[in-house]
Amino acid sequence: MSIVGIAKVHKTVTLDDVLRPITSIRGLYEPMHNVRYKMNADYRTAYFRLSETVDPMEVVGKINKLSKVSRSTIRAFMPKREFIPDVPVPRKKPDHHAHKLAAVSTGLIVQEMQTKFAGLFDLSSVTSHKLLQDIAKTIYKRLRTLILQADKPQYQEKEMEHKLYSNTWTMTQAYRKRHPHFADFQLILSTLHAIQDAEGNPRAQIMESELTAFTAQSYTVDNIPFDQIQQAYHKYLEKITSTVTEHIKNLDMTPRTTSPEEIARIKIREQLKTLLPYLPTCVKHATDQHFVPQESNTYIVNIYGEPALPARDAMAQFLRRHRLAGAARSPRMYNLLVLDVPKDQYLPLLHDDSTVVGSSKLVIRPGNLSKYSLPMSSFRNIQLDVAKELISSLKEDWPEEQYY
Repeated sequence: MSIVGIAKVHKTVTLDDVLRPITSIRGLYEPMHNVRYKMNADYRTAYFRLSETVDPMEVVGKINKLSKVSRSTIRAFMPKREFIPDVPVPRKKPDHHAHKLAAVSTGLIVQEMQTKFAGLFDLSSVTSHKLLQDIAKTIYKRLRTLILQADKPQYQEKEMEHKLYSNTWTMTQAYRKRHPHFADFQLILSTLHAIQDAEGNPRAQIMESELTAFTAQSYTVDNIPFDQIQQAYHKYLEKITSTVTEHIKNLDMTPRTTSPEEIARIKIREQLKTLLPYLPTCVKHATDQHFVPQESNTYIVNIYGEPALPARDAMAQFLRRHRLAGAARSPRMYNLLVLDVPKDQYLPLLHDDSTVVGSSKLVIRPGNLSKYSLPMSSFRNIQLDVAKELISSLKEDWPEEQYY
C-alpha cells in the first residue's frame, strides 16, 4: 500500500477542502494525518493511503496537474519512508451524513417505483398509503445495511463501497446493483400481502402489467387537466360577467357628503357605468389573460434506465427524432433523465416506452403522474424502527469516535 503526501496545505484548509478538487482522481483511499512544517507553522502536509491497484506516481502527476490548472498552492509528492508519520490509521466513526443521504435516496427510489408502476399510487391509497410507507421502510433498511457493510474493512478497497457516502447518485446506484429493478414488483406484492394478512383480508392477485399501465394526460395544473380548467372557466365566465354588471348597475350615484373623496368616488362610478356595454369583453380579456393559466407548448417527461441509462451517444441518437426542447440528467438519481418535449412529440415519445437501447430498457412516463411523498413524521418513525432493528442485530458495538 503506497502513501502520497500533499504539501503546502494552509492551516485554514480542512481535509474536505483538500479532497474536493481532486475527487475525480481514482485511487485516493483514506486520509492519514496532518503534520505541521517546522519552518512555517501556517502550512501542513497531508498524507493519504492509496489503493494497491493504482500507480502512485500517476496520482501524484494528476494532483499536480489539477493544482496547476486551478492555481492552487498544494503540491503532491512521494514521501520517503523515514519522513512518513508513524500514526495509526483512524477508524471511521458512524457517518450520520450517510444516514441522511439514505433517507433522501429512499424517497428518490420510491418516486422511481411510483413512476414505473403508475397504478401504485391508487393501490397504496386503498391502504391509506401504508403500502408505500412499508415499502419505504424496507428500502431504507436495505440502504442502512449497505452503509454498515461499507464500513467493514473487506469492503473499503472497493471503489463503489468507498464512495457510497458521497451523494445520493452513488447511493441509489449501489442500491440498484444489490436490488435490481426486476425485483420491485415482488417487493410491492409481498408488502401488500403482508398488510392484507395483518388485517385479515384476502390477498389481492395483481398482475405487473396492471400496475405499469398508465394514461397519458393532457397538460395539467396542480394535477387538474387543462381541459377541465377551460371547461370550468367557460362555465362560470357568464355568471361572473352578469354578477359584475349587475353590481355596477346598482351602484348608488347620490353623493353622501361634499368631501373630495366622495366626489371622486361618484366620478369613478359614472365612468364604470359608461363602460357597461364593453364590460363582457373586458372581463373575458382580464380573466383569460391574468386568471386562467395558459397551456404550455412543452410537456415534462421522465425517463428511467434499467439497470442504468444508456451511453450518451446511444441515448442522443434515440432522442434526436423527437426534437426535444431541453433535457437534463438528474444530479440526484443516477438513472433519471428529465425531458422537455414539444406538444406534438409528447404522445409519440410515450409510445416508445420499454424501448431497449443498448443493454438498457427505457421506462418513459409523463411527468404529471400522481405520486405520494412520505410526510416527515412518518419517515422519522421509519428511521427509528429501522435503527432499533439494526442495532438489535449487530454483534459488535459502534467503534469509538475518532476524528482525523
